[in-house]
Parts: sequence; structure tokens; C-alpha cells
Amino acid sequence: MEFYLLLDNYIKEIGCTAKQLAEKSKLSASVISRYRSGDRVPSPDSDILKKLATGISQLSDQSYDIILGQMNSCLTSRTSFAKHAFYKIDRLVSELYIKQADIARAFNYDASFISRVLSGQRLPSNIDGFLRDIARYVASNCSSKERIEILAGTIYVTSSELQSESERFQAILNWLIYDDTPTINFLNTLDNFDYNDFLTSLHFTDVKMPSEHLQIPPSHIYIGKNQMKQGELDFMKIAALSRSSDSVLFYSDMSMNDMLDADFPRMYMTGLAILVKKGLHLNVIHNLNRPLNELLIGLETWIPLYMTGQLSPYYFDGYADEFFNHLLYSAGSISLYGSCVGGNREYGHYYLTKKKEEVAYLKKRAEKMLEMSSPLLQIYRSSDKDSFYKMLSTTISSSESYRSILSSPPIAIISNDLLKKIVHGYAKDKGLNKEKTEELQALIKKCMQIEKKLLLKPPKDKPIHVSIHKLSEEEFNKSPVYLPLGLGFVDINIPYTYETYCQHIHEYDQYQKTHKNIIIEETDNLNFKNMQIRMGSIQGEHWVLISKSLSPNIHFMTKHPTLVEALSKIESASACFDT
Repeated sequence: MEFYLLLDNYIKEIGCTAKQLAEKSKLSASVISRYRSGDRVPSPDSDILKKLATGISQLSDQSYDIILGQMNSCLTSRTSFAKHAFYKIDRLVSELYIKQADIARAFNYDASFISRVLSGQRLPSNIDGFLRDIARYVASNCSSKERIEILAGTIYVTSSELQSESERFQAILNWLIYDDTPTINFLNTLDNFDYNDFLTSLHFTDVKMPSEHLQIPPSHIYIGKNQMKQGELDFMKIAALSRSSDSVLFYSDMSMNDMLDADFPRMYMTGLAILVKKGLHLNVIHNLNRPLNELLIGLETWIPLYMTGQLSPYYFDGYADEFFNHLLYSAGSISLYGSCVGGNREYGHYYLTKKKEEVAYLKKRAEKMLEMSSPLLQIYRSSDKDSFYKMLSTTISSSESYRSILSSPPIAIISNDLLKKIVHGYAKDKGLNKEKTEELQALIKKCMQIEKKLLLKPPKDKPIHVSIHKLSEEEFNKSPVYLPLGLGFVDINIPYTYETYCQHIHEYDQYQKTHKNIIIEETDNLNFKNMQIRMGSIQGEHWVLISKSLSPNIHFMTKHPTLVEALSKIESASACFDT
């Protein structure tokens, strides 16, 4: 919410005048007027803001601390968002060689004001209006083919999406106002996830297969929330006890809000773990008809099972039913299906059946649903190496645009001397003999060859944009970085020292000087340690590949529009400002 709206709400709720608030706050009426109109805003935690909170508290008998907290939260979040957007504007101006003075003249701004805004020293009173002015100016001054291509590379869309001035305006504005926080949180979870730690926390090795059959008749009805919870757990236990090795389908667009108590999520995940331990393959059709933040939080809960390689995620494109919610689980010898009204399980039921005819019918129904769905993620592990390389080669060579977000420089450009230094240091720490050391070095060189072949050739002679966070020594010591061997499916932690890390960064900088198609952009808050992200587009269809190097070594490819849009818009600058 804008600060002026928050202030106006307080005044209306209290039923006071601006003059009365000015008197209680010991501020002038003109200051209150400017804040209320949106012409100016106070700074977070400033004396003026504290006076204003005092005046509102005295007039309303509301808590001073709560009022000040709400005001600070409003200003801080808005300031952080604005400065992030202004960094993007500064980048646009730089990439397109736009003069700040020209922008100032076009909208009757003072030239020094533009400079202070873009440097983070000043905030416009009307942030949204300012961003629209910038988007409008850039859109009208980027009509040539060359400038459209530069703009497309800067805001991560294709040139075909920027042909008209209105398309350019909307694309630029969307890029400026986009909040990438939920996406970065999701990626950080993925980056930090350690599958071995997960198995330990779940006590996976101690998870025991059920040994006693449930005393359930051939069919059973579960009515209401608590019984429906039990129905889902019963389905998984019977599927685990069954002799069938058929894959299991899970589909549900049910709300999870009324299912989240102290025990059910843990028992549900344990049930899934039992099915995985049995060796069953799980096909899950996700409900993605929800806000991005909820979508990403939901996907986070499935990350551990994605890592097993025994789960294939799907989704229905554009499906939504605002009145009824549905569930269908299908295994080899049992099925569970049901519905509820408006997401409320108190008005719902499940039907569990072991009857052969019903199970066969519901299995066909599940197969048809799977046929109608689209893959959410294509998941590649070491066993899928050949198909992964084929996919990646075709994707990169066909892409019109290409961008990478790296946790460390590409292994393909490392010098022989530096590689030898890193490997020998690792071998010494691990006590490897000469033969094992040479085998390891040969394995890494094979990774280098794979990366050179697949990634270093620019798509259709277009530039490659590379974002990388260059760690300080303090950051490195807190969280060391490892050689990026993910493309070779080498799941070995071979750490840099800070010296070898800096040397690899330097070699990449030198490589870029002789390869003008590579554009390196240093980032501040995309600080991944164990992950590489690559993205591009083929004939207007966007794709994103997330490669996790360690624990486990796995790759996720997605073309889902919402996920791709969120991942392709992540930016790097918000941490470079003080808020």
C-alpha cells in the first residue's frame, strides 16, 4: 500500500481533520497535506514519522508501537521495491545509451532529480507514475530493429514480443514492477536442499513397510475433513502392501489449508516415502491455478520427492473449477476418489475401493487424465544422461536468446594449471594416490569437453548474458563453492580455496574479453552455491533449465508459462542499496 493511502485510512478511521492531526503531531498542516496527497513521503524511522505516529496514537487510543510499525513496514517495503526498480531503470538507460537529461526534458523533471533517483538517493512521491513515465519514454524511443534487440536482451523477452509501442510499454513496465522475492526464496530452498540430510531427518532407512493389511471392506466412504485425511493415508498404506508394481497417480485440486495440523503433513510425506521405498513410480498432477507465491511454496514440499527420480510432475493447462474440488488417487489394486464444495472438506467425501471393476475403470480414467496433462518439469538424473545431452544440445542450438545464472565460472574455460592445482589439493586432503588423482582429473576434463560442446557456442550468433555473484572472502569462508561438475553428472564435492576461486573468476573475465558475445553481469542477491540456471526461447516459447550439482546431481527443465515467467524475471540488484 502507498503511504498516502495508509495515512488517509488512519484519518478516516479516527474521524479527525488534517489540522487536528498536525496539531497533535506537532507538524505543520502543509506537511500533513503533502503526505496525504502523495507529493512527499517521510523516511522510515525518521523523527517526523515518529511524531506522526504519536499524533495518530493520541487521537485514536491505538498503540504507538503498532502504528509506527505499520508505517515503517509500508515505507520500507515500498522503498526496497522502488530502489530495485530504479536499478533496473539505470540498467535500461545504460544498455540503450539513453541520456538522463532527455528523460528529464520529456516529463519536465529536473535533471539532478533523475540522477538522484537512479542512484538511490531520492524517491519520487508517485513511484508508479514515475515508472510508467520511464516505460513510456523507452518504448517510444526503441523502434529500430537494433534497439528492440538490445531491449529484448535486457528485459528477457523475445524481439517478437516488442514490435508495437504498446507491447514495448507493457513489457518494460511488467519488468520494472516485478517482485522476484518468492522466486528467489524457492530457488534458495532448492540450492540449499541436501537429499542426504532429508533422508536422515525423515529417518528414511528406518521407514518400515507396513506388514499388516488394513481391515477395510472392498469399498469404504470417508465423510468430512478428519475422515478424509484418514482416507488418503489408508490409500497409501494399502498401495504399499499391494503386490502391484504399477505406477501411482495422484491428482487433487483440494485446498490444503484445512489439512495442515501438527501430524497430517508428516504422516502424508511418510506415506509417500514408503511408496518410493517400495520402488513405485509416482505421477503427480499438480493444481497450479493459484497465486505464484502459493504455487512455489507448494512445489517446495515436493522437492525431496523430485530428487528421487521416482516422481513425474504434471499439470492441467487452464483448468479451474471454482465451485467443486476433486481428488483421484489410482494404484494397481486400489483407488480413492471424491470431491468437496468450495474447498471445504466438511462438505465433502472420499470413496475408497478395492473392487476390481471399479479400480480398472478409475485406472483408465487416471490414464486419460495423465494423457491430457502437460509435463510440469522434465527431470534428468545420471540414468537419463543420454536423453539429457540430446535435449540440451537441441535446445541451446535452436534458441534465439540465451542467459545463464551461475554459482561459479564455467568449468569449460578453466586452465590446465588451475585445474591441476585444485585437483591435487583435493587429492591431498582425501589421501588419493596418483592413479586415483589422474582418474579424477580425466573425469573433470570430460566434464569440460561436454560443457564446451553444449554451452559455449552462442545460439544463432546471439549474445550470451551471464549473471554471477563474485563472493567476498568473508562470504566464501561462510559458504564455500565447489567446482561446477553438474553437466557431467559428477556428484563429487571438489572445493575451491578462495585463492583458486578468485583465479577462476579472473580467467573467466579474461575469456570474456576475447569472446565479445559473452556479457558478464555481476549480481548481488542471486548468490547460489550449488546451482546453475539457464534460460532462453525458441520461436517465442520460453524455457528454463535448473541444474543442481550436488546432493543430488539433478536437472529440471520447465516450459510452464507461470514458472518460466517467474524464473526468467529474477533480477540481481536489490541488495546493492541500503534501505
